[in-house]
Amino acid sequence: MARIPPVDVQVTGPSVGFDARFLWINIDGGGAPPKHSVNNIPLSKLNALAPGLNYPFPQQFIEHKQIGVPQNAETFGYHPAGTCIYCGTKEYAPNSTRELGEEHVIAGSLGAALVLPNASCRMHEKITSQIETKLIQQLFDPTRKHHGIRKRDRKPILKANFRVHRTVDGQNISLPMPIKDHPTVMFLPQLAPPGIITGRPKWMHGIVGACLVNINAETQSLKNMRISSFATPFVDSILFAQMLAKIGHGFASAEILA
Repeated sequence: MARIPPVDVQVTGPSVGFDARFLWINIDGGGAPPKHSVNNIPLSKLNALAPGLNYPFPQQFIEHKQIGVPQNAETFGYHPAGTCIYCGTKEYAPNSTRELGEEHVIAGSLGAALVLPNASCRMHEKITSQIETKLIQQLFDPTRKHHGIRKRDRKPILKANFRVHRTVDGQNISLPMPIKDHPTVMFLPQLAPPGIITGRPKWMHGIVGACLVNINAETQSLKNMRISSFATPFVDSILFAQMLAKIGHGFASAEILA
């Protein structure tokens, strides 16, 4: 693969550590973005990327795109790998006769359908599961509840109330809200191409902006509940990058071994 030359920028030292946390959306300062929209926000406008900063949402800098939610896809199974795609072992565990675990290219909890059978040992099955479970619970559970997204042959999410940080009558509170009232949005980091390709130093973060997906938040409904602002879900950018790396590795392995 040809190496892309780095952008000609002057860098005098390591940048400040960067970890996307959450964004406060100020209803009175411009309102929530349209329901069912995808909103791309450049890094230069993300002045609220720090816990607790109550900052007006920069409506004028948002690119809106309408989206639809696809139905859960039919499961598509690749040919069995016969080896762990992470470490190369052919055993699920030492001295175990159990077949290697199946690997979901995208987490089954997100309704994904690409499966690589016989592809993960117990240790790496546990590692990838911990990454996906923690991130999905933090970031995607209210969205999954809204759209009925679940694992194959599993019951829907039974949880009915989800916690949200919000400002009501000038007071910042954090309490569970029923899903019908919960202002559900997804706040996802947008990443530059990998540093190994672009030549970006290891100590420099690759976040170039954020993507805000409004699932159901409507300005007037929030005002009716006296909510003047609310926070997006917490985002652990390291876990997010690890999940993307796992997806890329799983898909490449499945296609190569197919």
